[in-house]
Amino acid sequence: MVNLVYIFLALFSYELLIAQYYESVSYLNSGVDILNYHLKIDVNFNQRNINCENEITAIKSIYNKDTLELDFLNNLEIEKVFAENLELDYRRDKKKIFIDVSAIDNDTIKVKIKYNGKPRSFGFEGFVFAEMNKQKIVQTINQPNFAPSWFPCNDDPADKSLLEIEITNDAEFISVSNGILFNKSEVDGRRTYHYKTIYPVSTNLIGFYSSNYSIIKEDYTTINGNKLNIEYFVFPKDSVKAVNDLSDIKNYINTFEKIFGEYPFTEEKYSLSEILYGYGAIENQTIHGMGKDLFSGKKFHKEVFIHELAHSWWGNAVGIASWKDIWLSEGFSTYSVALYFEYNYGKSALTSYLGQYNIEEFSGRLYNPDNLFSQTVYQKGAWVLHMIRNIISDSIFFNFLKEYFSKHKYGVVSTNEFKNFLEKYSKKDFSKFFDDWIYNDYGIIDCSYSIIEDENKIKITQKEYVFNFPLEVKIIYEDFLTEILLTEIVSRETLVDYPLRGKIKEIVFDPNIKLLARFEEVK
Repeated sequence: MVNLVYIFLALFSYELLIAQYYESVSYLNSGVDILNYHLKIDVNFNQRNINCENEITAIKSIYNKDTLELDFLNNLEIEKVFAENLELDYRRDKKKIFIDVSAIDNDTIKVKIKYNGKPRSFGFEGFVFAEMNKQKIVQTINQPNFAPSWFPCNDDPADKSLLEIEITNDAEFISVSNGILFNKSEVDGRRTYHYKTIYPVSTNLIGFYSSNYSIIKEDYTTINGNKLNIEYFVFPKDSVKAVNDLSDIKNYINTFEKIFGEYPFTEEKYSLSEILYGYGAIENQTIHGMGKDLFSGKKFHKEVFIHELAHSWWGNAVGIASWKDIWLSEGFSTYSVALYFEYNYGKSALTSYLGQYNIEEFSGRLYNPDNLFSQTVYQKGAWVLHMIRNIISDSIFFNFLKEYFSKHKYGVVSTNEFKNFLEKYSKKDFSKFFDDWIYNDYGIIDCSYSIIEDENKIKITQKEYVFNFPLEVKIIYEDFLTEILLTEIVSRETLVDYPLRGKIKEIVFDPNIKLLARFEEVK
């Protein structure tokens, strides 16, 4: 997710919901396993309401087989809850519905919920009816916890399920959603688009968009020889600009396939839709939403398109076990942009991309962050992956990425599981590294240094917290001869010997930019 524009009127509600989010995954929720959602959504754009049915196939909670607990905000009115011909009792509070399933003997159950009303929006997030400059659109953005504003679900990123969704709207609208288009029909000026997924999806990555889109189609053959359907849905007035902005998408896919492995949703599609979201974007699985301001016709925002595409591997295929692990999605996708630039333009492009961020502002933990979508999660997350790469070497790191993706695609991973996999693969202990950089907030490496000329030594002092890290020191002499010294920093003060080859002109710490660090000379 890239969200550069917030709607200030909705900011308070947005932050409040995020603050309350961790409370929503109760022990009943965590025990539920949703196998399939079958959503039928009839949209009335003029009246700004929906009429829906959601058939949920689930395995009962191991903690309470008599109750099915789902997340569902009370802004929508429930008409009926039933299983086959049996009407079920339920109760509600502001954020949940508790369904009595004690009369159903099987552990695997199918429950239908019919409901209607005006869905809730939070700025341009949640479920939104919008019209701007005569451009009508219905759009949904579920991340992180807005899915219950328009359909009952187990809104836990760890609970991936299959999805079937039927969207009915006026015939002027083209409706797009996750998965493959299974069927399209039209009756009395109303058009229904029926989509199905083959791959499991988390609720925060479910979404649909309806507008009078222009459609751009492309064909692509993956590195494994599979055909991939590519479709772009853009507003008619932006279609010419979009052709140029999207002309490199196949190159982006091909680059990531070479680095990580084959695009993970080949049997469905890769697609994106233009939405009303400013410069923001959302990585809904196989149908990304891209804010209208990203379409310049000049590829000004290519890094956003690359970032959202990278989520196909990191965040979508390899999901997160909980929102505490969000850096495994956003940090990975941010670093993937740097890897794209490195692969196509060289190492200097990677360091330039990482170097654009103000490391002074990286505050807070990566694991269980106070702000799910802070610069720390995205950019510091990318830097931490870069440091891991340089600890274990390029060859091991890139093989590790492919193996990690292959072993965990279509599932979810916690931070601790990622650490265990990394240690097993690299045969290195990362306990202190994860404590220093991920589980706690000790800032960045912050050192002062001085040259002790009469002893041919460089004194390096860590000002605050003591990190352990390998350090390269580049010595540039006045005759322009250079050499690089490699040392391990494991204490507050370290003395580094340097050969007496002449008068020193300059010392460059971390010349290849491998560390999230600052070095200041003390004279």
